[in-house]
Amino acid sequence: KYLLYLLSIEPNKMSSEADLEEDKPHSTGIFVPDEATETYSSEHVFVPPHYDGYVDSVMLTNGAIQDRICKLARDVRSAYPGVTIHLVCVLKGGAAFFHDLQRHLRVYHDYLSPAAASGSYIPFTLDFVRCKSYEGTSSSGSVEVTGMSDFQNLRGRHVLLVEDMIDTGRTMSKVVPHLRQYVGETGSVRVCALFQKRTPLSCGFEADFTGFTIPNRFVVGYCLDYNEAYRDLNHVCVINDAGIEKFRDWIHRE
Repeated sequence: KYLLYLLSIEPNKMSSEADLEEDKPHSTGIFVPDEATETYSSEHVFVPPHYDGYVDSVMLTNGAIQDRICKLARDVRSAYPGVTIHLVCVLKGGAAFFHDLQRHLRVYHDYLSPAAASGSYIPFTLDFVRCKSYEGTSSSGSVEVTGMSDFQNLRGRHVLLVEDMIDTGRTMSKVVPHLRQYVGETGSVRVCALFQKRTPLSCGFEADFTGFTIPNRFVVGYCLDYNEAYRDLNHVCVINDAGIEKFRDWIHRE
């Protein structure tokens, strides 16, 4: 039924924020309980030798992350029938998530496109920004958006910010209205976050699409870093005190 419905919609028919808000999706994240931070140890899955002894536990394996992103891609695509999505990657932490999300979106669209040849459209376009807010293990509270050459190019586009983590929410609560002033009434701005942290410091901001809601622990891996370390770790792990000490100013020592 969904396939027939999707193929019957004219490309770019849904063209305004108001249209989107009429049936606004909210893909709620999989709840990762507090005790899940102790589910796996580094003995259960492969952790690179240079991080041996520097993670407390494995919160989510790469396999679980990939399965969730596959479903998120379908949730995103169903929310934008016949519309070209402008994916905006929030660097650097969102890079791995961004890569895998667009891969699943591309596969999903390729399966549908032969039957929809008479009403084909570009599934997505890409852009990149940097939103600086982290210093060490906590959010600094200040936000700076850079990287896009001309924000005026967003006029009329349906922007989906692809973010790794919603922590306090202060970053996205400032970035979203900043971008909305450029997209105008015919465009839209939404957020897809792989993780939303349950923290008492939250300002209440929630992403439109969420992969997992996780405990209030400092996590690393899958491109999430601590002072640039751990980005190459496939799984999402909880950093331990030894790791914090080891990589506190590692990038400057090496």
